[in-house]
Amino acid sequence: MNSRMNRLLNLILCLVSLPAINAYSSGAGPGACSELKPAHDNLDTQTSISPFAVIPSKTNYTASDKITVTLQARCGYKFKGFLIQARRADNSTVRTEVVGTFDTQTNTKQLCTGTNSDALTHANAAEKTSLDLTWNAPSTPGTGHIVFKVTFVEVKSKFWQAVTSKVVEETGQPALDLATDSTESPVLDNSNCPVVPTGNKFVQNSECGITRGCYSDCGADGCSFEVSWNFNGNNPNANFTLKALTTATTSQYIAIGFSADSKMGTDSVTECVYAAADSSVDVFNSFNIGRSNSRNTNPKAAITSISGKLENNVLECSFTRQKDGENDANVFALSTPYYMFFASGVATPAKAIAQHTTTPLVSSAVIDLSKNEIHSATPTTRSLLQAHGSLMTIAWVAAASIGLIIARYFKQVWPNSSFLGQKIWFQIHRTCMIVALVATCIAFIIIFADVQDWTTSPVTVQNAHPYLGVIVTFLCIVNPIMAIFRPHPGTDNRVYFNWAHWAVGTSAYVLGLITVTIGTRMSRAQIADSAVWVMVGFIVWQMLVILCFELIQLLASKERNVTSYELQQKGAPQQAPQEQPKAESGTLKIALFLLHVVVVVAFTIAVIVFIAM
Repeated sequence: MNSRMNRLLNLILCLVSLPAINAYSSGAGPGACSELKPAHDNLDTQTSISPFAVIPSKTNYTASDKITVTLQARCGYKFKGFLIQARRADNSTVRTEVVGTFDTQTNTKQLCTGTNSDALTHANAAEKTSLDLTWNAPSTPGTGHIVFKVTFVEVKSKFWQAVTSKVVEETGQPALDLATDSTESPVLDNSNCPVVPTGNKFVQNSECGITRGCYSDCGADGCSFEVSWNFNGNNPNANFTLKALTTATTSQYIAIGFSADSKMGTDSVTECVYAAADSSVDVFNSFNIGRSNSRNTNPKAAITSISGKLENNVLECSFTRQKDGENDANVFALSTPYYMFFASGVATPAKAIAQHTTTPLVSSAVIDLSKNEIHSATPTTRSLLQAHGSLMTIAWVAAASIGLIIARYFKQVWPNSSFLGQKIWFQIHRTCMIVALVATCIAFIIIFADVQDWTTSPVTVQNAHPYLGVIVTFLCIVNPIMAIFRPHPGTDNRVYFNWAHWAVGTSAYVLGLITVTIGTRMSRAQIADSAVWVMVGFIVWQMLVILCFELIQLLASKERNVTSYELQQKGAPQQAPQEQPKAESGTLKIALFLLHVVVVVAFTIAVIVFIAM
């Protein structure tokens, strides 16, 4: 009994589902005739520009004429379903009146057949890129000017409703008084197809350059950020939407800045801040003074209608901005063209923003917000920054490291060997220190040429790099000046010079390595996170090498003391001073030094590669 009931229920369900199946896969249902809207679970039509075109073969017709109407997919799209009608285009006629008939052909069928075949739809769900249909004009004159309206279905959940062709005018009829809903629909052009995003990137707003101005980094693989706006003509307010790709779910922000030049400083900033605690989005005004940012006294001035969300790895916010900025000097009036910046970073739970985590992008030219134009972001050039980082790496990871090791541990290895009038260890030490000095000074000049200002950021661990850099450069210059005026060996003041020279040089070296390491973590450097671990690895290696040299030095010292004790027997005559022999630990020291040089060069190259990437 139960099995019979189950079979009966299954049969009923199949019969009930037949109309739905027929409606979606084998043609539109009769209910779609009046509004040309398929009954797809109450889904809404697409609002983006249609990727499907309706192309009549004629611009004029007469009674009993035949017109070929081509349904054409653009930019690689395909449609599975369609519903086409011919309707009157005149403003004085009934808007829903359908005129003429269509010839049926393979894989199509008639629909809305109140008067012959008023409409045509698909008979199966096969994908189509182009389809030619034949429309028959009424046999009597006076039909009037017409348009063809087509609803295209890409998939069940995605369709474009009532895409309208250009007007086809009936010969001999009064001049066209075009109805608003008979205007030709904009469609995609194969020569300018929209970006198909890859990965997590999103597609550019289809209204960019048409009804909205846009500033973004959109490319062949999609967009990672986009700012769009509607200036609204003479309306006192403009509408803005900011979108940015993000992989974080914590509190964060995206922001735009308006500037008279392409450099940071004296900029009006609008921040969209996302608070993770309650998933809320808020908007604030702030101002850049130099490279520091602070909230305005009235951070909500000129801002209304705030909304936003973090969804599918995209942070989005919209707001309305009063064009005159409520006459606040720190909220620039939008009637003046400005360079536009885009930045992003982390925020506190209280919606305070921190320094941007990536280098801000800036427009290539000033932007007139009253024009619906598309503007591309110009990545900030990093060539000077890369040169600065590479030179500092050569100075402190390579040259200074080798120079300090030579000076401390090789005076006894080549005690009497000279090269160009100076001891070998001193020539190597001096050469390395000159390289470090020249590289540091050039890098210091380069970064000033790039930034063109002193830093005004508060002194914190994150912002310590520029402050430490100035100190390191100062010490690096002072030490060789001290060396020029050093006392002669054996004089009373020589010991003071030795200690001062060692202290300044060691301080410069330690701070130099710290500064380079912090530099790899600066957002503006745009260096991979793993670069900092390369620097940590080098510092650990340097400490191990110093420890090994100290042990070798200690063992050699003990060996010399033992030998000296055995030779100096009581009562034995004193020997005349002999030339100091080569230290017995010299071979081991040289081997370790050569290994150190190879490793130092490898670390230097690795850091420079990270900087250049």
